[in-house]
Amino acid sequence: MIKVMIADDEEKVCRLIYKLIDWTSLEMEVTSIAYNGMEALEQIKVFNPDIVITDIRMPGCDGLELIQKSKELNEFVEFIIISGYRHFDYAQSAIKYGVNDYLLKPIKKEELMQTLNKMREKYRKKNENSSREEKIKRLLEQSIQKIRSSIFIDLLMQQTEEEKFYLEDINNRYQFQFQEGCFQVIIIKIDHSGDLSKASIEYLGDKVANAALNRIKELCWEIECYFIAGAEYCLLNYKEENKKIIRKQIKALLDEITLQEALFEQVKFTIGIGTAVEKIQKLHQSSRAAELALEQRLIAGTGKIIEEVSSEIKNISANPMFFTFNKSLTDAFERMDAELAKSSVEILKENIFSQSDITGHDVIQAAEEVCNIFISCMRNNQIVVKEAYSSINRFRQQAADCSSGEQLFSFLGEAIADGLQLIAEDKKQEDSRPIRTAKLYIQDHYMNAVTIEEVSNAAGFSATYFSSLFKKETGSTFLEYLSKIRMTAAKDILKKTNLNVAVICEQVGYSDVKYFTKNFKKHTGLKPNEYRKLYS
Repeated sequence: MIKVMIADDEEKVCRLIYKLIDWTSLEMEVTSIAYNGMEALEQIKVFNPDIVITDIRMPGCDGLELIQKSKELNEFVEFIIISGYRHFDYAQSAIKYGVNDYLLKPIKKEELMQTLNKMREKYRKKNENSSREEKIKRLLEQSIQKIRSSIFIDLLMQQTEEEKFYLEDINNRYQFQFQEGCFQVIIIKIDHSGDLSKASIEYLGDKVANAALNRIKELCWEIECYFIAGAEYCLLNYKEENKKIIRKQIKALLDEITLQEALFEQVKFTIGIGTAVEKIQKLHQSSRAAELALEQRLIAGTGKIIEEVSSEIKNISANPMFFTFNKSLTDAFERMDAELAKSSVEILKENIFSQSDITGHDVIQAAEEVCNIFISCMRNNQIVVKEAYSSINRFRQQAADCSSGEQLFSFLGEAIADGLQLIAEDKKQEDSRPIRTAKLYIQDHYMNAVTIEEVSNAAGFSATYFSSLFKKETGSTFLEYLSKIRMTAAKDILKKTNLNVAVICEQVGYSDVKYFTKNFKKHTGLKPNEYRKLYS
């Protein structure tokens, strides 16, 4: 899915854009919403969207500044500018920064759809490889060794059997020393609890790379290592007869780097070994095999070498258990029951792990399907709660560092429950808003012959529905609440003035003095004049 972020300082504009488009039909999803420029920039850093729809002028950091700073973080992010200003200089500046379109408010659905369709086609052409490949490519392109990393990307990600790469050309152009023989990828994953600092992770990455080079370099014609998202990718090129000794050195490498676990609590190392291939053109097969092997640690555990995992990819989301989960989560949404949502994830986990042929890749795909179902439930209920999206995106970031399937689903259950709890709280506030409006209206008009029809109309509901909602929210009927407000006002007047009871009766909205006196005694236990004598 293409990730989209919406940024505008007007919440109603954000909601309009979100509801205006059928994002799923465009193969897009709105992953975050920001309400000012600084928040937008922070969310771009965290969620790394593919497309940003932003107002040109926002507090904190305007649209043009946001584009400039975002491009410094990720040159591939695309922008659509929306504005209520027909300023030529703004449009010119936006075009200079490479925005895709400049749309004027009020936003027209047809114009926005046309722009998004163009961007989808552009995105498809630019991203022929999978999201996995694009992520690695994007990270690698930020490497200091951009020249060599560019060919490293192509070698690991190339998915065609065409003779596109020739050793002689690669060696001459990129100063490699590749030779005909075995080509293999190993990946060393650093799993941690999540509270490890960036500096510590980089330190461990350097330690792992140096250890790998020291152990294996002399046995290879060429070895290249790159640290990507908490894992060291190593490309090996060696002669066939060194295969067994290299395997032994990889075991020794694991023993060596495991010593680092004594310095860092809750750090675990796992090595995924890809298949050795005879042609450099097939190196992407070795890379994918190494990734599948690493994913298997969610089943087999960490602190070991994993290889030869089945490369057969099952469509686990087609399993009937996901139909049951979808139904259960939909029920949780209808009830706004976070605990039911969490228990639904737990039941799904038990069903998944009861499968005899489950793989680590299946577990990851299952977790992602749960996230997708949660987002679909939000869309189906027309829910726009940015904190709920954030809960899911935080889980997606945590998932990369999970060292077991149990841990992964524990984090997932918490994320789903937290997300639904945030939605429930938002809905409660939305439901309470009309009641707050009604209370203010009563406070301003209690001295008049105010009716339930009048107040319900001010709150935007029918009298029947309002009566039920008011009782549910306040614990009192409309007349009980109105009477309470009037009695409070009457007591205040009695204590502070010498006005006679008939005048006070009229000032607080009653036309019948006898009824007022009876009602006052019911609330206070005293007649009005008795109350005045006691409290004035």
